[in-house]
Amino acid sequence: ALPIWETKHVINFVKKATGPALLRLKERREVDDAVKNNAVAFVLLNAAEHIEELYERVAQQHILTASFFSLQSVDLQTELHLGDGPHLIVFKDDHFYVYRDPRGLVEDAVSEWIKQEQYASQS
Repeated sequence: ALPIWETKHVINFVKKATGPALLRLKERREVDDAVKNNAVAFVLLNAAEHIEELYERVAQQHILTASFFSLQSVDLQTELHLGDGPHLIVFKDDHFYVYRDPRGLVEDAVSEWIKQEQYASQS
């Protein structure tokens, strides 16, 4: 039998592999649950539909290495001291990091950033 911690990882892997690449959250508190339950959680905040579709395509490419969420929430935007507009954020290592690329939210740039940020620190 697998140790309990390994069993949890196997179950999470199966859920990721069989579930949707992008989970659309309805409430601010769901972000807290996502961050608590995932070592690395990417959240697209307050994005228009065409940006969310781009994000979902990228999420499908990285579905097994990270978790992807979207949310419409002015409260979270204010809480994190973010300006207007859509924001892509990664929560990991008890911090959050905001995607900032001069090319904007374009598929290649977002995919590159996710590859760089998709793993938690091994400290």
